[in-house]
Amino acid sequence: MSKIQDKENENIRASEASAAQEEAPEEREVEGQRDKEELHKRTKKELLDRLLSTEKEKEQMVLEMETLLKKNEEIQESLARLRADHYNYRQRVERDRQKERENAAEKAVLQFLPLLDNLERALGTAQGEENNGTLEGVRMVYKQFLKILDEMGVKQIPTVGNPFSPQLHEGVMLQDVDQPEEDGMVICELEKGYTMGDRVIRPAKVQVGKYSG
Repeated sequence: MSKIQDKENENIRASEASAAQEEAPEEREVEGQRDKEELHKRTKKELLDRLLSTEKEKEQMVLEMETLLKKNEEIQESLARLRADHYNYRQRVERDRQKERENAAEKAVLQFLPLLDNLERALGTAQGEENNGTLEGVRMVYKQFLKILDEMGVKQIPTVGNPFSPQLHEGVMLQDVDQPEEDGMVICELEKGYTMGDRVIRPAKVQVGKYSG
């Protein structure tokens, strides 16, 4: 009886072992599937983390690029202002130098104008004299003087027969006239006036006509 019982127990254990062996592949397959799913999840998470990190790095690079572009724009604006300031400075210096040269030339001309007046008076006084070598010499000097002044841009101001202009003429006195069209006109020139370029360096002294009616 004991042997029969042992035999049955042995068969039961064999059946259980066989069942366990049959179930093991299924369990291993399930466990393998779980491992694959877990690996997939980890891989997916790592990829997402990398993508997020890359996106953050990209945003940071964009911010840095915008900052650099802004700084570059500020530098370009500063350079443009510096160039403009330097150009304006050079223009101002050149204008100042030109003004100094013009003032110096004007001052020199003004110093010589009395000499020119004296030459004109001498020629006016000596009109009618003939064969006068000294007079001819004075006339030559006077012409040379006028030529030099012309080359320097010095011109005589028109007077007699022109309307009186306070910018060009200095009215010394009024002269009664008979014709209405002579009212306000320059009747007589007392001293020549001159311009140099676009500036009056000495206004002409004149008599101005006055029509009483």
